[in-house]
Amino acid sequence: MSQVLSIYIYCFYDNQYEQLKMTNRKIVGKFTDEHDLIKQITQDVASFFNNYLPVSVINSIDTNENSTQDIVHDQAKFMWSQLLMNFILHLPQTTFSKCELIGGCRRHYENNTFQQKKIAEFEKNYNSSNVILWYKRNNFFFRIINEALRTKIIVYILKCRFFITDMHHYVKSLHSKFIKTLPGNLLAVY
Repeated sequence: MSQVLSIYIYCFYDNQYEQLKMTNRKIVGKFTDEHDLIKQITQDVASFFNNYLPVSVINSIDTNENSTQDIVHDQAKFMWSQLLMNFILHLPQTTFSKCELIGGCRRHYENNTFQQKKIAEFEKNYNSSNVILWYKRNNFFFRIINEALRTKIIVYILKCRFFITDMHHYVKSLHSKFIKTLPGNLLAVY
């Protein structure tokens, strides 16, 4: 049980599991509302990545060192990005995650009426089947998501998880369609 950092209890009955919370320090809390649970987990994961897995440690490695250390540096960055993406893709897609993204965009562009109109249009018209169209428009999403991924600030990336997950599923489906168009079972990689 040493690998378990936190335990979250999702239960509809208020009075159950109170004794467990007192006897096990890993129990964060008991939640009767799904949105509260997701919000708490999101905050705790962001805190974990910021406090225990800081990107600055990976970025602080001197890149002028020999090639072996460059490989280690690149492997650490790659593993970090893979773990983060895997985590994001396993988070549930909820209306809360979409609202969190929209709220973040509205705050970011609070003094920009043009972008506010685009955000309202997104809120009204967006669905997962048109994710690529929204990304290609070179609008607020393109800039916010690229900034979040470029700066590697976990909180920003988590706010964009709704859009990132839809984009991942879209690209994955395109890849599957492409593979099916190839002749036979042969795929040459150069």
